[in-house]
Amino acid sequence: MAGLKQLVFIDLPVMAQPLLQWLRQNGIDARLGSDDAGGLHPSLAFVHGTWLLVPEDQAARATELHAEYQRSMTLIDGTFPSEEDDDDAG
Repeated sequence: MAGLKQLVFIDLPVMAQPLLQWLRQNGIDARLGSDDAGGLHPSLAFVHGTWLLVPEDQAARATELHAEYQRSMTLIDGTFPSEEDDDDAG
């Protein structure tokens, strides 16, 4: 079995779930890891954040998918109206 590589650090574990699912849907055996005393204190993950981990042999593909995910979360072309535009339309 390949070792695990830290792909990205995310402050809140709940915020990691969409990316985790995206990677899994694309064939990456991703998982979350955090410093929560081996599961004894899960709340520590909310204090210390969490790492999204991937197998080393899937790290290159996971990095590509992460970049694609990040691009999808960013408005690139500005076609959506701003909140000010919405206020002016009313």
